[in-house]
Amino acid sequence: MPHDNGLPKGWAKRSIGDVATVRFSSVDKKSVAGEKSVHLCNYMEVWKNPYIDDDMPFMEATANAREIKQ
Repeated sequence: MPHDNGLPKGWAKRSIGDVATVRFSSVDKKSVAGEKSVHLCNYMEVWKNPYIDDDMPFMEATANAREIKQ
C-alpha cells in the first residue's frame, strides 16, 4: 500500500545520482554478432520519466567486454 509520498512503505525518493554511478557510454545502438546483449537507458528516458524501473522498454543492443567494464 502506498505511503504519503506515493511510494511503498519503507521506500524513499532518491536522485538517480544517489543510488547509481552515472556515466556516459561509448556503446552504440547497433547489435554486433558475438557481443553480449545489453539494454540501453537513454538520457531522455531519465529526463522524461520520474522513475526508472525494470518495466521500461529499454533499447536492446550489444556491447563488447571493454564497453561493459566501463
